[in-house]
Amino acid sequence: MQLEAHGQKLATGLSWSLLPADNPKAEAARIAQDSGLTYGVIRAIPASDFGAFQVGLAAAEQAKGLPSAAAILASQYENLISGVATLDGRIWLCVVTGHQVVAGGDIVVSEEHFPEKFKSFLSDLNEAGISLDIFLDKVASDLVSDEATLEGEDVDDLFDLPFMQGIKRRVRIARVYFNKKLIFAGAAGVLVVGAVFMMLSSGPSEPDLAPSDLAWAPPPPKEDQEAKLLKQQQALEAALEEAKEQERQWLREDFNAADEATLIATVIGTWTSSPGDVQGGWLATGMAWSLGTPGEVEVAWRPAEGGTTLLFRESMQDIDIAFDGKGSRAITRHRIEASSTDIDAIAIINDAPTDPHVLSHALTYMGLQVQFEQPALLERRVPLKDIAGAPGGNTSLLRLSVMPFSISGVGPSSLAVLADAVELMPTGVIESITINPRNQDWKVSGVIYEN
Repeated sequence: MQLEAHGQKLATGLSWSLLPADNPKAEAARIAQDSGLTYGVIRAIPASDFGAFQVGLAAAEQAKGLPSAAAILASQYENLISGVATLDGRIWLCVVTGHQVVAGGDIVVSEEHFPEKFKSFLSDLNEAGISLDIFLDKVASDLVSDEATLEGEDVDDLFDLPFMQGIKRRVRIARVYFNKKLIFAGAAGVLVVGAVFMMLSSGPSEPDLAPSDLAWAPPPPKEDQEAKLLKQQQALEAALEEAKEQERQWLREDFNAADEATLIATVIGTWTSSPGDVQGGWLATGMAWSLGTPGEVEVAWRPAEGGTTLLFRESMQDIDIAFDGKGSRAITRHRIEASSTDIDAIAIINDAPTDPHVLSHALTYMGLQVQFEQPALLERRVPLKDIAGAPGGNTSLLRLSVMPFSISGVGPSSLAVLADAVELMPTGVIESITINPRNQDWKVSGVIYEN
């Protein structure tokens, strides 16, 4: 049973049990072996009377590799009861108390049975005096509309995206492997068959098995060709998904490096308040900002008549200076505060595309010069050559296009006009700003992302 949030499929319907703080893996192995459920995840919980861990076991092999929806919510919310429609048309009911998935509180039921289950849990929790967050999507709220406090919400609102991205790798459902071993208990010589297992950790606080626990295990059976190909395909899909996530991270970094309106205003401030065109006998020849170093503006200099490196250093005081080997060129670096943002780049690209015709019309009307190049497929920063079976070339797996643009004008006042117009290009990213201090020309270059 699966649902989808922020484009990520999540597993639901796990069977949850508490584990003792002392050797939780061994107890989880026993529960898994007794139940016959061979896929699951362990997560840490606030210490209770019984222990500080719980295990969720999945009945379906299809859940393997998917993050547990309940484990994510139990880490995100202290107390929660929620109802969300699954991909197969039923309702997923999740109940969390004290950051712990309640036993029986990660279930998928029909629409017919959901109201009864929901009201039963809600009644018990209210009687216990637990203050709850209640979340129901549109389908679930229609079934129990009188109980909703967040009526008709979208499932994406239930899962905080940055939190989910940060935790999902630690709550992926994995295969439970058993190593049978013999343990002789006491002098009576009672023979006990035990089991230990290894599974993907759901958190950094999960204890490791001691070397003595990793006892003999029978050699794995030889894989047939079909199983081998399936395993290779799964490995390829996992590697490609990781590569996609890497590309998403690059997008997030570029979109959030600086608030562009604030950036332009800050660069103008540096331009108009920086030392004059001539300092210590050196002439300013250019000023530049780039996306690669969003926290600084560089100014290029060359010596004029009578200029020396010593005079230039003294005139610049505490500003960082780098000279070339001959002392005939210099770069000064001026720190700026280009406030970062928190933009969901993929959502913006999908939901708020930039219209280049509207943008061009507005900028031209404002007296600025604008040029667009032909769109091209976005390329990866790092090739996929190390992933066996990956598509050739260096094209982005996200299948996005980029349209390079340049906007130019003369003087600080015309650059300030652009600061008011950046809202017209929500999917645009400024990559560089260059200024000629001598003739006051400036140019802003970047790209507009398209789906």
